[in-house]
Amino acid sequence: HIPEWINCPNADLIAYCDIDPVSVAETVERYGERPGYKDYKKMLATEDLDAVSICLPNFLHCKVAVDALNAGAN
Repeated sequence: HIPEWINCPNADLIAYCDIDPVSVAETVERYGERPGYKDYKKMLATEDLDAVSICLPNFLHCKVAVDALNAGAN
């Protein structure tokens, strides 16, 4: 999803999150310097986000989506 967000004129990609720190580091290197998080809850508490793109298997979406909504992000 990252290339689409970067190329969307109406969106600003603010941060990356992945439980694998190597993946976060590779994403930062590939797509640009933005904060990278291993813990999505820390990202939600730290960043001023309007929306999140949840790239997880469907059975893991609910908890993250509810936490994002509770943090004020769609």
